[in-house]
Amino acid sequence: MLGVKGTDTLVDFGCGPGYYTMEAARRARLVIAVDISEEMLDKVKEAASKAGVSNVRCVRSDGRELKLEGGTADLVLLVRVYHEIAEHDAALKEFGRVLKVGGRLAMVERVKKGLMPGPPVQDPEALRSEVESSGPFRLALKLPLGSYAVLVFERNA
Repeated sequence: MLGVKGTDTLVDFGCGPGYYTMEAARRARLVIAVDISEEMLDKVKEAASKAGVSNVRCVRSDGRELKLEGGTADLVLLVRVYHEIAEHDAALKEFGRVLKVGGRLAMVERVKKGLMPGPPVQDPEALRSEVESSGPFRLALKLPLGSYAVLVFERNA
């Protein structure tokens, strides 16, 4: 759905144990798995080893500093994690810094209650406003996904 190519560098921010990391590693040139928890990053390393995946790099961060060169990522992916970030503004600035011009920030967030408990419900318009006002992003695509939404922002020049 996100059009990940074999030449892409993808940052899986808030990767947890690596569920999306492993899928992304099958498609991208390089996946940088980022999590605040060293325990989660250890699980990613273990999963990558079991899967025979060698294009995953792990970075511990809360989002304020990703320890990556500027303009190196094609896609930053956040799946049900934005509400967990303590400093939204700092993290959005950092995502903008590491993304290439034309790169994408993709967020998957719960936007309505479902039958099962889950992450907090987010207002997609409030998310759009917050992300776009933080810096070099504009909403390029918004897709419904059950009780979730996929919001894809493009990094402007």
